Amino acid sequence: MNEQRNIRKTVVAAVMLSLLSIAAAAGIVWIARNSRDGHGSKVNGEHDINKQSYVTSTLNCQTDLGCVPDFAFASGDLYVFFNEYLDVCDLNGKCTSHTTGHKVVKADGGKKSMYFIDENKDLYSFDMKTDKSRKLLGGVCDISVGNWVNGAVTEDGKLYLWGENAGHYVAGSSPVNEPTEYKSDVHWVDIESGLQYLLLLDDKGNVYESRTTEDTYPIKKIDALKDIESIYCCSEKIAVSKNGHINYWKGDFGSDRYNSSKKIESVLNGLKPTSFRLGAEYSIAIVGDEAYFWGCFGPSKYNKGMDDVLSPKYDSGLTDFDDIYCGSFTFVRKGKTVRIYKR
Repeated sequence: MNEQRNIRKTVVAAVMLSLLSIAAAAGIVWIARNSRDGHGSKVNGEHDINKQSYVTSTLNCQTDLGCVPDFAFASGDLYVFFNEYLDVCDLNGKCTSHTTGHKVVKADGGKKSMYFIDENKDLYSFDMKTDKSRKLLGGVCDISVGNWVNGAVTEDGKLYLWGENAGHYVAGSSPVNEPTEYKSDVHWVDIESGLQYLLLLDDKGNVYESRTTEDTYPIKKIDALKDIESIYCCSEKIAVSKNGHINYWKGDFGSDRYNSSKKIESVLNGLKPTSFRLGAEYSIAIVGDEAYFWGCFGPSKYNKGMDDVLSPKYDSGLTDFDDIYCGSFTFVRKGKTVRIYKR
């Protein structure tokens, strides 16, 4: 009897040892998987970045695809390189090359529609299924593709709008399938079309906005903003004045609790961003070669826009970059390599 008990104890001990070994191995694998590229560190001793973000894949741009890394953008879950090609890469690292037949100097769009400006400043629509392009306008210097309205600004300061809800600006009914001039006496120089808003800049440093989700909302000048040099728009909006003052707001300007430049300045805490990347769920302030995040992508799982502080810089993979792009995911480019980060 005692011998049988001893055998059972030995078997149980062996099984327990095996389970502990498996658990330990699993823990090592989990740590290794989540600590690659140096992302196993703590942020402020509180939040483990790995619980919110990790590398999903790496894109190595091949020169035979025509990739020019200095010209790129992120749109949703796509990353796009361009010159005479549009090289569209998904989150699995699969890239497809689309020949446009033109030298592309600027592009914008996504899965549903793609537009580009060529070296002759002509604006084209591009069908990625057929690789066919169609000229829409000439003399174009800027383009922005939004959720509801698309826009282009020409060298002579004219504004053209089109898209699913552009009718009340230019044609009286929606959708508007072709770029149509928005009649005004303003000389436009920049356009940013976001999720629900359109942001515009004129040659005198004045800013205009419109809510693109409503067909009765006009383009209005924001009298409180003067001498603006650059504008950014997605789910949030930023206007930077020539003296470096940062204006931040969500919704209609002056209408909600996020309308406070003091708020963003207190959050930046003395940082002097060189530029911004605004996305649907989070935003990035670029300070030299460091990226500071706020919104639901940041280290805090429940960030609420500007209610939470910007995260400290991400060490390793997110501090040494040539550029960084903000789509549904974060795309970080260094040379011809792009790393994709998601929550």
